[in-house]
Amino acid sequence: MVTKCLVIFGAAVFAACLAAPNSAIAQPSTAPSPTSPQNTPNRQAQQVQLAVPFGTVDGQLVISGQNLMFIDGQQPSGSFVVPRGDVRNATAHAGDLTFDLVRPVQDRGGSTSRLVFRLANPEGAQQFVQWFHQIQAGTGEANRATEPATGGNAQPLMSFQVKHDHFIGSDTGRLMVTPTQVVYESVTDVNNSRQWSLSDIKEVHRDGPYKLKIVPFSGDDYSFQLMGQGMTSDQYQMLVERITGARVRH
Repeated sequence: MVTKCLVIFGAAVFAACLAAPNSAIAQPSTAPSPTSPQNTPNRQAQQVQLAVPFGTVDGQLVISGQNLMFIDGQQPSGSFVVPRGDVRNATAHAGDLTFDLVRPVQDRGGSTSRLVFRLANPEGAQQFVQWFHQIQAGTGEANRATEPATGGNAQPLMSFQVKHDHFIGSDTGRLMVTPTQVVYESVTDVNNSRQWSLSDIKEVHRDGPYKLKIVPFSGDDYSFQLMGQGMTSDQYQMLVERITGARVRH
């Protein structure tokens, strides 16, 4: 479980905090300087607003090696560190940066497994998405997530934040591909959630990396707009091969 790290803004103590994120450190009497920490090849910082139930919290979002740190500029005790392994997914859209976490963190709004930031410089969001995907990109596994099992004990092979477009309006959620199913879990309208066995899918159509359509043998077609980095050609090819292979076995 990621423990909240109380940040003292000084180079030596800041490094110690990252080295031992489970160790509490005395709270400083003043907020960190808005110009620090400085951007370096291994440390990147952006001015952000963290969304909380009662509004927003101003601060800095920092990449430091394998850690993601939020420095609360108003109340340093609300700062926290998230190890790279505890980030399930990262997406950027319309100036907002969203992190889904394996384990919840404690911020000023309470315990949460989803962090949503509004960046002062929206173009800076991409560096955080790239930080999340750097390990997957090295192995050709972008967008893979360590989600809890869905539709059985199989973990998703791929996971995407998506918008589902329908005749009137749309809803948003997560599209997951498991070894046996394609699952859509809507977070804004649970009635639109669906599960398809791979053998029950008649066709899939990909229109570039950000649009995907699922055509089942029975039931409604589902069209999705993929957020973040979208679906690569290799990922789409893997999905097609799994669907055709499931029909042959079935």
